[in-house]
Amino acid sequence: MRRCSLLVAGSVLALFLTGCSMMMYPLARSFGGMKQSEIKTNRAAFVVLQKEGLEKEAVVFPALVIDLGQPSWDAAAGQRLVEILSAEHGLKATPAGQEPGVPYTPMPANQLRYHNERAGAYAAWVRLQPKPAEYSWFMEIFMDVEGGQIHAMHLYVVDAAGNIPFCQLTNSHHYGPQPPATVEEGIQFLVRRFFKELEEPAEEAWPAYGVG
Repeated sequence: MRRCSLLVAGSVLALFLTGCSMMMYPLARSFGGMKQSEIKTNRAAFVVLQKEGLEKEAVVFPALVIDLGQPSWDAAAGQRLVEILSAEHGLKATPAGQEPGVPYTPMPANQLRYHNERAGAYAAWVRLQPKPAEYSWFMEIFMDVEGGQIHAMHLYVVDAAGNIPFCQLTNSHHYGPQPPATVEEGIQFLVRRFFKELEEPAEEAWPAYGVG
């Protein structure tokens, strides 16, 4: 009887979790989550990135650093990301030598919607290039430079077809008791998180409801 009760409880729990997962998608969409079709495409691109992407060309664009609402393209930050990816992780990373043609837009209160719209904008721009890199890397850092505080960061990796195998949204909820305070620390944080998430199954990196 005890075993039967446990089986029933387990079944109910499984149904509850499945229902929650199904409900998460429309909820995520209402807050700016990606469409199911986009999630499936990006999930497939993520698998390719896992298997062979680290051996391909990686072109890194200047970072978009937003200092208390004032944006600027930081070539030195992009170069630093190149150095870390190349020297510490063996990627074939090179600097783009130009800013991407994706104008800055202020981030509203809804970071998820902003993040996904920016991901789409970078991907659309890559698709317009005559000879896009195998992988293009874009980075955004929202911070108070003088105050030594990072508020949010985004990392986007776009393949030559304009798919988005990897995009990363972080804010104070992800930084823990010792948040990154400088651009250097922010870059190091994003790279660590990238390689950690690259080890996840594709279904966890790109869950059906679009938020990981």
